[in-house]
Amino acid sequence: MSGNIYHKSNNILSSVFASLEFKYQRTNNFNELSKSINTDVKKFEGNNINRSNSKSYTVYSGEYKEDISSLGVSLNTYWFLDKNDLIALHLKPYLVNNFSDFNSENLEIGLFATFKNKDKTKSNVNAELFYDMREINKEPTVENPDEKLSDRSILGLRFTFPINF
Repeated sequence: MSGNIYHKSNNILSSVFASLEFKYQRTNNFNELSKSINTDVKKFEGNNINRSNSKSYTVYSGEYKEDISSLGVSLNTYWFLDKNDLIALHLKPYLVNNFSDFNSENLEIGLFATFKNKDKTKSNVNAELFYDMREINKEPTVENPDEKLSDRSILGLRFTFPINF
């Protein structure tokens, strides 16, 4: 369930688009599992020849659970930086709660740009440079004492193509 509002203004930093969303989903706890990398090394020794072969495996530990009901809440907000609404700052805090032992506070920030066709008033493509920080308040665990927020975050470039009917 979602709803949105758009306020258009001719002043800089006065146009705003906001969208509030509530989402119920059935999911798993894969993101909660501890991740480590194990390396298997095999040594081959012979006549004055020493070689080794190594293979790395990603290992997840912890109790895996399926069919977890969760409720997510997010607020997408775009503050447009120019009069033509071509560039905007994007802020999206979102929370996930599974009603038992997992709460996740997340924040996505970005710089959004739309590229319009010179002959038309509608955009052909939108692009956004974003940084998605997940589980902001998560403390390091005994299994992963060196885990940082940047290990759970994503820096990316997103493209969207508006479809008009």
